[in-house]
Amino acid sequence: MPIKIEWEKEGVHVVYSGEVTTAEVISMLESIGADPRFDRLRYLLTDHTATSRTDFDQRGAEDRKS
Repeated sequence: MPIKIEWEKEGVHVVYSGEVTTAEVISMLESIGADPRFDRLRYLLTDHTATSRTDFDQRGAEDRKS
């Protein structure tokens, strides 16, 4: 997966790399939301510097629902 989640003391640092899709971003957000530390989050930082391509679209989100 081209998304790395790094939990910090009061937040999350998310590092994207390579090609990132809608489904992968939704999966990452679900993972963070399901973590017991979620309720204590104060920030979410995202680093897209290593991303070569993003493919965010409505169809990708709808595909995750099925």
